[in-house]
Amino acid sequence: MYIPKPDKPGQLRPLGVPTIRDRVAQTAAKLVLEPILEARFLDCSYGFRPKRSAIQALDVIRAAVETGNTFVVDADVEGFFDNISHQRLLWLLDEHVWDPRMRKLVRQWLEAGLVYRGKREATEQGTPQGGPASPLLANLYLHYFDRCWQTEGRGLGQLVRYADDFVVLCPSREAAEAAHGVIRGILGRLELRLNESKTRVVDLNDPKQGFDFLGYAHRMGTTKRTGGKRLRRWPRASAVKRVGERVKSTLQSTPTGEDLEHVVRRLNMQLRGWGAYFRWGDSRRIFSKVDNYVRRRIALYLARKYGRKGTRWSWKTPTGKVITIRQFLKPLGLHELCGTECPWAIATARS
Repeated sequence: MYIPKPDKPGQLRPLGVPTIRDRVAQTAAKLVLEPILEARFLDCSYGFRPKRSAIQALDVIRAAVETGNTFVVDADVEGFFDNISHQRLLWLLDEHVWDPRMRKLVRQWLEAGLVYRGKREATEQGTPQGGPASPLLANLYLHYFDRCWQTEGRGLGQLVRYADDFVVLCPSREAAEAAHGVIRGILGRLELRLNESKTRVVDLNDPKQGFDFLGYAHRMGTTKRTGGKRLRRWPRASAVKRVGERVKSTLQSTPTGEDLEHVVRRLNMQLRGWGAYFRWGDSRRIFSKVDNYVRRRIALYLARKYGRKGTRWSWKTPTGKVITIRQFLKPLGLHELCGTECPWAIATARS
């Protein structure tokens, strides 16, 4: 099946959902392959690896910028999962695990194809996302990129990679431009290419420039206490838009007769999950906006439920006390994001 790409409106990506038997087989293969490959993977890779997280990758970026690497190659690989070479991936697997039976099994998964609208579509290249083994195979494929960077580009800047998303942090524009060329060359050997329209060199010394990575927007800012500069991060606009759309969809599809406590419980699941990831940054202002938006959407839902109009109205208790929407929702346990954010120093300590 095909599902929309969250950051690319109008584009679809294949999602391969294995059968139960294949899912069990892929999980078993992953349990065997992962310890072998993990011993070889490099420290610059953070995606879908045990005891590694996106927040760790973000903290490494912040530390690199604070040591003077203020020129960033913001790279975008064009259709990574759609363009993985089956033959090259199998060669890379043979390099680390020489087992004909495992090789045959992986090849069968790669060539299984997709069933879309009742028709089977062959997959001559690429790997469909959705299987337990897919992230591990993607890391194996890009491990070659990591190794090549260590020998060809290490002196130019620091590579931070999370699956197929990566940035290179360099001390000068000249080094960043050279790194751009090295990246292009290494990806060419993997039969991949950069999306040149989205790949750029960012100068963080310019307050108008910044980059987005792993859902966060990154910009250089000034600290109030010392007046010094440090890299700040907060949820990017598209991430804020997505959580708002989920909240809106949940409330619009909820019948007015449903118990409000159940509605709040469903919203809390969405808000807590989103906030748990984006709390590790300078997110207070964004969290406050999302909280206000959620209360407005609930106010509209209650207006529909009780025949009121607009969102700027209040409730009157039997004792005559007037309470606002926020005060009305508080006893119901609506999760508020504002106040849950953590300083970046705590994120570094806990990663």
